[in-house]
Amino acid sequence: MVVCLAFLVVTAIVSGQQEAEEPGASDPVRLGAFGSPTTIEIFVDFQCPSCAAIYPNYKAIAAEFPNKATIIIRHIPLTMIHDKAMIAAQAVEAARLQGKGPEMVDMILTNQHLWSSSAKTKTFCGYAGKLGLDMNKYHEDFESEEIKKRIQSDLLRARFLEITSTPTVFVNGRRLSFSEASEIEKIVSEGN
Repeated sequence: MVVCLAFLVVTAIVSGQQEAEEPGASDPVRLGAFGSPTTIEIFVDFQCPSCAAIYPNYKAIAAEFPNKATIIIRHIPLTMIHDKAMIAAQAVEAARLQGKGPEMVDMILTNQHLWSSSAKTKTFCGYAGKLGLDMNKYHEDFESEEIKKRIQSDLLRARFLEITSTPTVFVNGRRLSFSEASEIEKIVSEGN
């Protein structure tokens, strides 16, 4: 399985900005119950094949352990290697503003094999329509500076945490190796 490298892209995007302890965008997309004893923070490029490959594990955790784990989705669109990563992140954020962020994450990652080589903005508009979003608001939000700043905030957090690849996963603040991240269900069930 290929892991997408993020270091150069994150550095290029945030170069020249002051590096400070960065919390990332407030009110991120979450799967699972808010305030659970286990917090999983995953940094995702929606066009990264490895991110799509491990997504079912995280979806299963949200379903199997609804009160035990909160999964926070953070954006790292690797635009130098994934030409649709930024518009996918914008689509997730526009859906989040209408309360459908987790559903958009699911549609994008579940269908990545269908859109990653040919998608245009209209593909994500189609997903928004299927989710029943107010399309005028969706289009307005998709292009907004607010959304771009939220994605930038997650990129700054990634740089602060010295993230060099996607997906990168933290459980209660502890960075997992890729093999640990692939076995996340075991970690959550055992309470590690």
